[in-house]
Amino acid sequence: MTNYLPSIIISSPNQVFCKTNLELLLTSLNLPTDLHHPDIVSIDSLTGWGIDQIRRLKTITQSRPLKADNRIIIIHQAQNLTIQAQNSLLKILEEPPVSNTIVLVTDNLLSLTDTIRSRCQIIKSGNLKKKSKNSIKISSKLSDNLNLTSQVCKDKTTCFDIIKNQIIFFQKQLLTDPNLDTRHKIKLLQKSLSMLNSNVNPTSALDFFFLSI
Repeated sequence: MTNYLPSIIISSPNQVFCKTNLELLLTSLNLPTDLHHPDIVSIDSLTGWGIDQIRRLKTITQSRPLKADNRIIIIHQAQNLTIQAQNSLLKILEEPPVSNTIVLVTDNLLSLTDTIRSRCQIIKSGNLKKKSKNSIKISSKLSDNLNLTSQVCKDKTTCFDIIKNQIIFFQKQLLTDPNLDTRHKIKLLQKSLSMLNSNVNPTSALDFFFLSI
């Protein structure tokens, strides 16, 4: 299955918070949390944070995952990325590679450029209690859900934002109540985002979610 979660920034000085959210992302992508899987790529102090490492990522994302359906690229201590490296990374984020999720983990969100931040979903300790915007009110009746789709998915951008915010909503639920049903819904929404990125009609992309839950 292709994904797509948006590119993500996990930002907090609390390392437990960062680790917990990273493990939730790995679990939602059916990847192990020990970071030794061949489809988990890490940028850290061992590799360095320079432009050469980011250029290497572009080559990696052009290939299919080795074993899993998805690959996750984790840039630890992303505040150490040079400006040249961030500019190179921006080119990847502008055209998100299918079946690849890029996660930046940092304790200093402002160390990343505005353009990097604008292209990522941001998870930070200060916004966990805030209500997600445009979350979907899921009905027990399929007809009501499909009617909702036709009402809210006026264009690709609006539909993308709604699905993205619903993923954030479910991720917050997982923090307090980890369960397979919520994980399943996140995976379905990832597929809906992938459909949007493939220029599927916005209504059809959200209908897919409702028809599959």
